[in-house]
Amino acid sequence: MGRHGAMGRWAVALVLLAAFPAVMRAAEAVPREIEDLFRKSVQTKDLAEKRSLRGQIAERLPDSAYGLFSRGFLAATGTPPDRKLAIDLLGRAIEKKPDFGEAYANRGNEYFIGHDYDRAKADLDRAVALAPGEAFNYALRGLIFAGRREYGPGIIDMDQAVRLAPTDARMIFNRAIIRMNMGDYARARTDLDRALELEPGNIVFLGMRGMARARLGDRVGAIADLTENLNRGGAPRFRMIRAVQYFKTGRHAAAAWDMTVYAWYSHRWVFEDVVLPLGLLAVFLVVLAVLRRRYTA
Repeated sequence: MGRHGAMGRWAVALVLLAAFPAVMRAAEAVPREIEDLFRKSVQTKDLAEKRSLRGQIAERLPDSAYGLFSRGFLAATGTPPDRKLAIDLLGRAIEKKPDFGEAYANRGNEYFIGHDYDRAKADLDRAVALAPGEAFNYALRGLIFAGRREYGPGIIDMDQAVRLAPTDARMIFNRAIIRMNMGDYARARTDLDRALELEPGNIVFLGMRGMARARLGDRVGAIADLTENLNRGGAPRFRMIRAVQYFKTGRHAAAAWDMTVYAWYSHRWVFEDVVLPLGLLAVFLVVLAVLRRRYTA
């Protein structure tokens, strides 16, 4: 699993679920109803509800700071996401409302996903300055530091995020990700244990704890976590990690099976576009040869 890609995915998850309890007063005149809608959109953890609320804001006041922010959020979370448009709209929201901490944080996330770590950090520095009590801002900046392989300040920010939100499993999980990248698997395992206490059965947490256990040599525990992850629809890459654990515990047939299934998922196009057509062609040629022999004899 690529470090940047993985961190980028978890940063996206943070932005979608982030909750900022205090919404700064808009510099421009904004109807109270719009402020209430925005506040609700910030507090909800449900993406569909968040998109619905922000869609209403964007429709009613498309060129206000809140409207531009909402349009940027919709662009960033669309299918497919339009990150260039999202960055442009969030920037315009900041121009209208220079103290718009949420806009800085969300634009910083978009820069982070695009591996533009310098711009991402600049935006998160501003977001932290505007809202020093928001755990999300520290967590995202910690991931940005990790993306730049500056793990020391990254862990400092993650520690602060966990202090501010000690029962938020996402903060603890993202600190575990940084510790995994640092090679600190023991502390990562501790963080993942705690994250699973807060969100029992979370398949992503289970998969990552399986990886940590594997690194620590706990092969039985790793297989248990990875198996539960896969049985509940976990990512195919975890199957390859389980295959290694099976092989190292002498379960070679199980390892071979996992590797075969992983190859199927990872290189499905080879099977569908090459192996399967060639196989069908071979069957056709064999049948044709048999028929020729039968009717020309």
